[in-house]
Amino acid sequence: MNTNAKKPIVYVSRDIERALGKKPTDDYFIVTNKTKYSDSISNLYPKNVILVDAGTLLDTYELLERPDVAEIIQKHDAEILVFQNTSRIERLVKEKGWTLLNPSAKTSKTIEEKISQVSWLGKLAHYLPPHKITTIEKISFNGERFILQFNHSHTGEGTFVIENEEHLSNLREKFPKRECRTVSYIDGSVYTVNTVVADNILVGNVSFQITGISPFTDLPLSTIGNDWKMPYIALKKSQGAEIEKIAREIGERLKSYDWLGLFGIDIIIEKTTGNIFLLEINARQPASTTFESQLQKKKGDGLTIFDAHIRAIRNETIDTKLQVIRDGAQIIQRITKDRNKNTLNINKEKLSKIGCETITYDNVENNKDLVRITSPHGIMSTPNTLNEYGEIIASSLS
Repeated sequence: MNTNAKKPIVYVSRDIERALGKKPTDDYFIVTNKTKYSDSISNLYPKNVILVDAGTLLDTYELLERPDVAEIIQKHDAEILVFQNTSRIERLVKEKGWTLLNPSAKTSKTIEEKISQVSWLGKLAHYLPPHKITTIEKISFNGERFILQFNHSHTGEGTFVIENEEHLSNLREKFPKRECRTVSYIDGSVYTVNTVVADNILVGNVSFQITGISPFTDLPLSTIGNDWKMPYIALKKSQGAEIEKIAREIGERLKSYDWLGLFGIDIIIEKTTGNIFLLEINARQPASTTFESQLQKKKGDGLTIFDAHIRAIRNETIDTKLQVIRDGAQIIQRITKDRNKNTLNINKEKLSKIGCETITYDNVENNKDLVRITSPHGIMSTPNTLNEYGEIIASSLS
């Protein structure tokens, strides 16, 4: 492994919290849009957090295009890190003569997209629920509900639960020739684990994935949060070991493709059988990385998942164990038909009494993040039921 002195890192991100897995000090810099929240962080770290006030929120590519951002990168002779790499970002970085630390966008796309993912997994595809690649015109409804996924889907969009012929017929009329993946419907609880590929595979802390709870979202399959306490309530030791095994095997496959750094997997445990299936691979830094790292930092002196990510993508040897956490949660209020930034009221005083913090967003599109609430406590009592802390959070939003 390379142990030479490293250059500074500039993390360029549309949303600042993606970059807050570690404090922006020393040789770690953040370039992001100016918002109320990012402004508060910049006030704490004025030398290392650089805000762009463009009058509108710029995506990562648009930020990287700006001459003032280029000046910052060149001033520090820095390497670049982004939340989610794309081919456009890669081309721009190459044109500028910069160094991008993220793994290949092409590899990421192949792994994340629902159809190409099956062939990429190879023998590991047996971890997926029973599935089939086809076009919508060839699908018939046999009376049992199933999942239909277009090649690209995110936070529940592009994924449909087909429960009747009418629903399937509507999609068939719109997209008869579109290729898709059909998956057997598995009734169960979903868990997430973030993992780092380095000289070895470092499996992070399993969290319960909070999904589709109203009124936080209108979409039944939309991910709205994570609870790191629930696995210790709901999972058997053997199930936790199986989840870790799957994460390690996928990590080893990624390693064979020269992948370094973070990825995440979603796992579902079938309610009636306890069988474990792979639902999704996030071939990038998962969104829950930041808060997992913040919980780890507060818990002890072990390595955080974000620091492991940084060290891995810089090809450094990692001989420190990840910090274990057994509590904490975050939940997102997404934009819904009834809730947006003009209609949502937040009782921050009530939330602060139970140790919660809030991050608000300026998004306007349906199902985008409106407010993120972080809690030092778990907020779920069962996979579908909020506990006392969760109920306080829910009642603080109106």
